[in-house]
Amino acid sequence: EFRGLSVRFLSNGIMEDLQAGPEDTPGTVFRRVLGKGEGIPDPREPGKLGAAYVDVAEDEFAGLANLMLSYSWAYTISDIVSSLENYCIERGLQYECVVVWICFCCVNQHRVEEERAAGNSIDFDDFRLVFGTRVHQIGRVLGLLIPWQRPIYVTRVWCLYEAWSASNSMGVDLDFTLPSREVESFRKALFEEGLSDVHAALRNINV
Repeated sequence: EFRGLSVRFLSNGIMEDLQAGPEDTPGTVFRRVLGKGEGIPDPREPGKLGAAYVDVAEDEFAGLANLMLSYSWAYTISDIVSSLENYCIERGLQYECVVVWICFCCVNQHRVEEERAAGNSIDFDDFRLVFGTRVHQIGRVLGLLIPWQRPIYVTRVWCLYEAWSASNSMGVDLDFTLPSREVESFRKALFEEGLSDVHAALRNINV
């Protein structure tokens, strides 16, 4: 339930494993994620076939997640990986020691497809309970603000709910990060324009 993938694997292996290009998003590789677990027994639901990607990825450091990623499926996988690398570098953390719960990798999409095909929907209260349990168990949530001038993150209701839940949960840390290209863009704006672009970015936030 709380198994995640290491930043070491995400940095070195996921792009190749999913044959992802620089513009691919979780949505565009969805069928490849499904294919990786196709026909493999689900370790969480005995008797069912189709495993989550996190259960079949060749990640020797995979295990209990200590970081939950809060992001939009509109983000590219390359930006997601770069953001996680920056998070580790800025905090002096080893890639293999940071194990991340990412929904498109860690939720069993085979079960999601089955429920969708059956016309079933998840009650929000049930979903909130599952999400809350996950946040408390992992204890740290990382949001991705891309692009920094107008983050897609703050336009997504579910992303805002995740951030709100984390910030209002006792013992849970909420942090934010950027991929390397956005860090460079932010630094360039500060150097060339001072705080004017930053103030403009803040004015663009309307939640």
